[in-house]
Amino acid sequence: MEPAFQRGDVLFLYNSSAPVKVGDICVFNIPNARSKIPVVHRFLWIHEHSVTRNEASRQYLKSKGDNNPVDDYLGGIYPREREWMNQENLVGTVYAMTPSWG
Repeated sequence: MEPAFQRGDVLFLYNSSAPVKVGDICVFNIPNARSKIPVVHRFLWIHEHSVTRNEASRQYLKSKGDNNPVDDYLGGIYPREREWMNQENLVGTVYAMTPSWG
């Protein structure tokens, strides 16, 4: 996620059920991906949806790397059949980092 983070930086995450906000940098797994390496990108679009009034709204998230020209769906990082990520795919949200420790 250059220029914010470099390879070898240690990221500190919190894992909360609180909704993700636009601009949050998160670590997430891509479902059905060949590689199981987590992705560290910023969420730029969030869509909330609930089926009924009594149901808690569900977040659908779209991310983009700071140095990438297009979002992760158009860039081919998400599976072709999946344009949005779910909160279940999140590992955590970055709250701090230490450079060059990893």
